[in-house]
Amino acid sequence: MSEPQPRHQLTRMITAYWTSRAIYVAAKLRVADHLADGPRSAEELAAAAGVAPRPLYRVLRALAGVGIFAREADGRFRLNPLAEPLREDGPESIWAYAVAYGEEMYRCWDGVPETVRTGEPAFDRMCGRPFFAYLGEHPEQARIFDGAMAGSSGRAMEAMLDAYDLSGVGTLAGGGGGGGSNLARALGRYPAMRGVLFDLPHVVGRARPRLEAAGVAGRCAVEAGASSRLPQVAPMLICSAASSMTGMTRRPAGSWPTSGVRCRPGRDSWPSSTSSRLATACRSASCSTST
Repeated sequence: MSEPQPRHQLTRMITAYWTSRAIYVAAKLRVADHLADGPRSAEELAAAAGVAPRPLYRVLRALAGVGIFAREADGRFRLNPLAEPLREDGPESIWAYAVAYGEEMYRCWDGVPETVRTGEPAFDRMCGRPFFAYLGEHPEQARIFDGAMAGSSGRAMEAMLDAYDLSGVGTLAGGGGGGGSNLARALGRYPAMRGVLFDLPHVVGRARPRLEAAGVAGRCAVEAGASSRLPQVAPMLICSAASSMTGMTRRPAGSWPTSGVRCRPGRDSWPSSTSSRLATACRSASCSTST
């Protein structure tokens, strides 16, 4: 078979958003959840979702064409393996990711030409405030974003915990990712470890129930602040995918430092209040570990 011509490849790239928008619609309407118990017609799905059946049928047929759903001989639709992660409560769910990236984040791409022209962030201009300030004022969008970050980073976090021995860490500080879900995974893996979650005020408020559900709230202190300005006062878990752990290399058990306020090189300008509050929380947790 000959290679596709450049114009055909480019055409597919140009129209790729058709598929992503259809996936967003299916996620927003929870179609995969409605199909969890077996095949249903577009009319049945439309009634369950409260939408018009004919347009929904067209969306489902398009998604069946790329293998997400399957259309049976009688016209009903069922889940394919690709659709399983679109179930909100599924074990491998990326439902929140599909919704979060299909709403404000997607609409911001309309502002990219102006951003290229002026350098002003598209989100700030279109929504009137920076992204995390916006989430602080919109609890439902914040809940979905937390789910998106937790869902997208879960496997990466589990792989990191498999790769690194943290048995010598008495206190692990986490900031800026997954609303505490990554830190909860680490604490669940190491029952003797204590944690400190440091994030924006509206984030830590939403994280407490997640820590409780994971059964680690009693071992995890919660501090509010700007996690983008974290001092290093203990081994740290940073970013949504746990893709960087400050200074992390493969170290033998017992070699992680657990006390002392030490900023990363070149980051000596953190506010003393931030360093002091996080240091106090980490030291309190460390003392609790030793008692």
